[in-house]
Amino acid sequence: MSQFIKKISRTLGRNATAVLYDSFYDFTDYVNQNEVGLSTKATEIYESSVSKQRVESSTSRGDKWYGTTNPNEVLQPFQSFLFQDRLRTELDSIQRNVVDNVNYNIDQKKQIVFTSQEIGIFSFDLASLGLIRVFEYYSPLLKRIVDGNFIRSFKTSEGKLVFYHIYVAEVPEHLLIQKNGKLFSPLLKTYINKDEAIVRTDSKGSILFFHKYEAEIPKHDVERIQQKNDDGKPKFSSTWKKSFIYIPKVEKELPQIDLIISSTFYADVSAQNIFWTGVAVNTILNILSSANMRFRVYVGISNSWSRDTNDSMTSFIKVKDLNDAVDANLVSILTSDARNFRYNFFKWIIRFADENGYRDKMTSGLGSVNDSKIFLKNAFIELMQEKKDFGSSIEDTLNPNTKIILTGVRTRDGAIQEIENVINQIKGLAVI
Repeated sequence: MSQFIKKISRTLGRNATAVLYDSFYDFTDYVNQNEVGLSTKATEIYESSVSKQRVESSTSRGDKWYGTTNPNEVLQPFQSFLFQDRLRTELDSIQRNVVDNVNYNIDQKKQIVFTSQEIGIFSFDLASLGLIRVFEYYSPLLKRIVDGNFIRSFKTSEGKLVFYHIYVAEVPEHLLIQKNGKLFSPLLKTYINKDEAIVRTDSKGSILFFHKYEAEIPKHDVERIQQKNDDGKPKFSSTWKKSFIYIPKVEKELPQIDLIISSTFYADVSAQNIFWTGVAVNTILNILSSANMRFRVYVGISNSWSRDTNDSMTSFIKVKDLNDAVDANLVSILTSDARNFRYNFFKWIIRFADENGYRDKMTSGLGSVNDSKIFLKNAFIELMQEKKDFGSSIEDTLNPNTKIILTGVRTRDGAIQEIENVINQIKGLAVI
């Protein structure tokens, strides 16, 4: 079992303690120890709060407390989030109706761009991918270079490639008419560029446009020759035009973020309402992942045995490290599954308090929730400093502004508002 316990009385109170669990499994290993070894007071609280009899009694009265009427779904290890299907449906809805319609402008992706502009690094390998000779066609009959659009080819029986100019009929000079604001040839049934027309004025002073005379060109063989540059060397071209490699800077660079989810609820909040925290959290994590953000995720809960933060104890569980993928199921269990909060976290409060110097402070209940964001930030920073767990940046880890606290929500509207609040906080950290 991996846990890091630190007395943090130096900054947060006379008897404040914080603990970090490196994973959900380390946390559950700790809380799933049975009640053997607990003091008399702790055993009394255990029996009244999280014993098998207490769970069976609560589930028999309905699903408001734990979200289920089946006590085994509370007493057995949690394999999956209780409202998984509902979560998937709501996440899809929020994605379609909210996220897809907003430009959060926090994208941190540094994508390689292949461009034809002369910026970045020239790649000969790219330029030579489709390196070809540039040809032109000379007509001995017309004694000039001719348009390649009129050139065709065929192979002789010996396999020789022969190029020829197709037959082009004579075009007499003729009047062009105005059509759709352009010059139109009724003879050729096509539009003509104005700069290719002959301009004349009739006897009344009106300006007229004519298609110029073009002589008939018979079908005839032409010579294919390689073009030359101004220096006389053979000319080559590349079919791959984007031969420069460029990595543009991120428009607004953001620091490493530590997202701390404080998912605590009072007794009057039903399990069905706690569910909405999972919608907010998972949506935010999806947005940050899509933006290629550097971020870590922790679930934090703080409990006090007095009205202020003295005699408080705080637990942080690492859910995602910098290079980890987001585990939506795990995140949902820890943040928005009432079974975890009202069973696992309650067991943690009892055992941790009894074993870490709070035995004489314990009353008949479980104390009170300490939901101070400032307290959580300071406790987290001091814990990271002592453990020397800085991720990719010491400065970012020790900066209170990069500690984003996400609190529990109870409704769909509350989830949408929390998503907006968290993203706006992160956007405010951008270095332009």
